[in-house]
Amino acid sequence: MTGLGPGRPASKPASAYFDDCGSLKMTLTSARSELPETLVDRLEEVREKILGPREAMTADKANFNKKDGKYEGGVGFERSSRAVNLDKAPRAYSLGTTNQDARSLNAPAVGAKIHSTGLDDEALLRLDMLSCGAQAAMTALKKGPPGLYETLRDEAELTNLPRIGSDENIAHPSMQLNVASAEEPTPDQGTSLLSLSPSTVF
Repeated sequence: MTGLGPGRPASKPASAYFDDCGSLKMTLTSARSELPETLVDRLEEVREKILGPREAMTADKANFNKKDGKYEGGVGFERSSRAVNLDKAPRAYSLGTTNQDARSLNAPAVGAKIHSTGLDDEALLRLDMLSCGAQAAMTALKKGPPGLYETLRDEAELTNLPRIGSDENIAHPSMQLNVASAEEPTPDQGTSLLSLSPSTVF
C-alpha cells in the first residue's frame, strides 16, 4: 500500500498475521519518498483524472439522469456506464480480473471489457490506474522480507499468473478502486478520497 497524502508516516517494512483459516496475511507499505518521482507524478495525474472536475464532484455516488442521458455527481470515474460496482459495495469497482466463486471463473472485470478496436478515454484511464497501481505494489513488494519477491515470482511463472498493469506485476491480477467521501481531518490524521487496492492509496 502506498500513501500519497500529506503527512503520511514513513513506511514500515511489513506487518503480518494469520487469519482464522491459518493463511498468512501481510501488508507491505512504501512512503512517497521511496517511490520514483516519475511514478509519484503519474499517480497524482491519474488521481486527478479519477476525480474529474472539482465543480462536478459530489460526496455521493454518481447518478444517471434518464431525462438528459447524462451522469451527475460523484467523481469523474463513476460518471460512466463502465463504472460497474461490486455487489454489496456501491462505490467499489474491480479494475483487473474478478472471480466468481459459484462458477469458479476468473475473467476480466465487467467495466474492463472493451467492445471496440480503439481505446477511449475511460479505457485509457483504467489502464493508467492498473499500470500505476502495479508499479507501486511491486516497489513495496521488493522491499518485503528476504525471498518473498523471488518466491512469488517463481509461483507466478509456474501458475501463469496474468501480469495485469505491468509485466513486473507478479502478485496482483485483481485490483479495486474504492471511493469514499472525505471526512474533516483531525489534527493528527489526513484523509483520503480514493484507494486503489491492493496496492495504492491515493
